[in-house]
Amino acid sequence: MLTDRHDFTCVLTTDEIGGIFSYLTQHDCMACLQVSQRWRSLVPQYAQATFSDLRLDGRKDYRRHQSLIACLGPHVKSLVVDGCSDADALYALMELLRERGCQEGIESLELYKCYVPGDLALYLCHWTRLKYLTLSQMTHIIDTEAFYLSLITRCGSLTSFQLHCDFMMMCDTPTEPIPGADAMNLNMRHLSWKVFGGELEQPNDFQPLLLQCPNLVSLEGWLAADFDPIIFAWCPKLQHLRWVGQQPNRHYYQLPRNDQELLALDDNVDYQGMGQLRGLSMQHYHLLTFEDQHQLRYLELDVNQEQQPHAIQLLERNATTLQSLLLEIDGILLPIISCLRDCDIIHRLVSFVLFIRPSFSSSIDDNNDAPSRRSNAALPDLIHDLQKTVSQSTTLEWMALDLLDIFGDFSLEEQKRMLSMIGCIPHLKSIDIEEDTLDPEVLLALFQRAMSLQQVVVRCNHLDVTYEILEALVRLPNLKRLHLRAVGSISAKGVRRLASKKDMMWIVELLESDEQDHACFDDAKEIMKDRFSYYQKP
Repeated sequence: MLTDRHDFTCVLTTDEIGGIFSYLTQHDCMACLQVSQRWRSLVPQYAQATFSDLRLDGRKDYRRHQSLIACLGPHVKSLVVDGCSDADALYALMELLRERGCQEGIESLELYKCYVPGDLALYLCHWTRLKYLTLSQMTHIIDTEAFYLSLITRCGSLTSFQLHCDFMMMCDTPTEPIPGADAMNLNMRHLSWKVFGGELEQPNDFQPLLLQCPNLVSLEGWLAADFDPIIFAWCPKLQHLRWVGQQPNRHYYQLPRNDQELLALDDNVDYQGMGQLRGLSMQHYHLLTFEDQHQLRYLELDVNQEQQPHAIQLLERNATTLQSLLLEIDGILLPIISCLRDCDIIHRLVSFVLFIRPSFSSSIDDNNDAPSRRSNAALPDLIHDLQKTVSQSTTLEWMALDLLDIFGDFSLEEQKRMLSMIGCIPHLKSIDIEEDTLDPEVLLALFQRAMSLQQVVVRCNHLDVTYEILEALVRLPNLKRLHLRAVGSISAKGVRRLASKKDMMWIVELLESDEQDHACFDDAKEIMKDRFSYYQKP
């Protein structure tokens, strides 16, 4: 029997009790409800901060879960519903939330792997503080223009709407008409659409939605269709744009058109608002012909040999304003690197990410039925030019290099020389190297020089990670994350040495080896706790 003498709620102040409950999990708080009738009435007010973010299993019926119900209320700010595949169950949950007053406080709602009813807007329009709505990996959704239009217009408090689905698993139409709304959503700022196989696929399909959001500043589209510049006419205040079209892994979609078709833009398009555009990201489609792109701050480009002249033209036009640049280059493109220096772009960049992958020819090798790689003979010149270019910058704070299988054609001495040059690049914070075969001496040449590295990822099936490599990593003063993936073997002495490095997260994925000493990984786990993960691959 719990008496007042043993009940700390009779001794501590309200602020002290609230501080204690702020360290408890939601499960612990609900367990406290079972202690006594007094606690059952006191705990909910102390646990409000703990229940501000809530994730509910959509397969459970919470109407009889008295402990959880007691902790619901307007203090709930963020809600995720996971796996509610039945419409009646979702309706019941919405009603429970309404009864407990949650609709007065929830600002963020995500429905994950749920059945989405056609009249969802009729429920959410009463959630007066709802700002962020995300529908992801739906099992069933009313995939019609009217459905999305009703969500955006009837929920006038929404500032962000995201729809993320790999495929529309089941498309249907509502059995009854959804009441529409002619009022615009003046609060909507961000719209993200990542859908494959849905009804809304072409840019023109989004016209009714975009016209109802006149203050939209951020648009993200991951669709099967190429970008259409007419979208700028519908979004006069657009500042950030990311469009990923013509996904290469969707082989049944139409292949990208030729350059002449891409460059043939409609002369009647109104480019109102393009002067305000701060961010532009195009993948698998080069949008490089607009005349009004004068104020780009962020640019992401995926460039091959044929697209290089257009990419250089775009960089030149925005040389005075670019602050962040991500380049994915197919093969060794020296002119585009030289452009960064010659146009003084590098003098203004704060962030620069360069992804280099091997270039492939269009011919097919009859022997192995695989694309044959072009020569990468210009790679040393590119790295030298890159080092020289970045060294001239007085503004750069972050640089990342992603190198995909490009060293294989060079001798060991050439590889060491190139990695040494890369290690001398100023402000190089992150590097990702993927090679079939890599000599330990090559990596050592990099790690002995790249003192600014914060993140290192190495993927190599035939790499022996020596003690010297791990010792060099210990000496990197800013290293925060290390991922050795599918390596052949690793020095046990080096593992124990590196485990002593504080504030670093380390992931090791090791291929199966009879000679490997696995006890060192147990020692590393004992020292680093959750900061160390080890996986054995067959």
